[in-house]
Amino acid sequence: MQITDPIADMLSSISNANRVYLERIDVPASKIKEEILKNAKYDLFKTLVIRDSKPFTLTQNNSNIPTLEHFAVCQIQIVKKSQNKIKPQGGIILAECLMPTTQIDIPFYIDLPSLISLKEDIKKSLENNQKQQKYYYYQQLFDILKDPNKFQDSLKNFSHALIDSVDEFYKSTDQNNPLKNSFTQHKTNNEILLQLGFGTGYLSKTIALVYTPDERNEIQKNLRLGIGKRYTPENPFPRSRKLITTKQYTIPTVPMGWFKLDIDWKQ
Repeated sequence: MQITDPIADMLSSISNANRVYLERIDVPASKIKEEILKNAKYDLFKTLVIRDSKPFTLTQNNSNIPTLEHFAVCQIQIVKKSQNKIKPQGGIILAECLMPTTQIDIPFYIDLPSLISLKEDIKKSLENNQKQQKYYYYQQLFDILKDPNKFQDSLKNFSHALIDSVDEFYKSTDQNNPLKNSFTQHKTNNEILLQLGFGTGYLSKTIALVYTPDERNEIQKNLRLGIGKRYTPENPFPRSRKLITTKQYTIPTVPMGWFKLDIDWKQ
């Protein structure tokens, strides 16, 4: 039996059209698609503009072979929590990873004129019975995006929640969190730690941590995440993680993708 995903098909069509600069595409209509496109139209995060970093430089190694500086091949192991044990799943994955202490400068800015204009468009578009509830959330996000202090505080709050989620995972196992001391130091210094890239999981890429563990479990059940498994705060979703080697740990042990974010605000 052939299974289709009309939402994914629509998003793929839009992505492909954007890649070849098409001004218009036609897709089968539905109320769900209409709501998705409407929400995307009024997405305030569109005004957060992030540019590429400068290219990494090539350097000569001992074999006189040009290689990318700050990169190394690391071992990655997918692990899964089974009761209170962390067990390997499958074989070792080899991947090119950034070395620790690598610094990358990434320019970004908030397009304030577009942010203000989009906020007014949202206000006009909402029906009277929707305004009080929906507009409140738009206003909250608007205030965060236009205020550097609130923007940075929100990132710190998310960072702390993300760190706590890793601690909760390890507390439900018989193993210690190898980043525990580092996490404690960064939280004490009120610094921003985030996860980026392959293997960092849905908690770092979604708003799931806005919700309580019980609410997340309800969302997990409703969206059928985890193939119908029963998850609880003591048995959190997701149960799988990707661990990586370091100079200190010669077998994959450390949760991957963590970096410290420093923001240099300029007028």
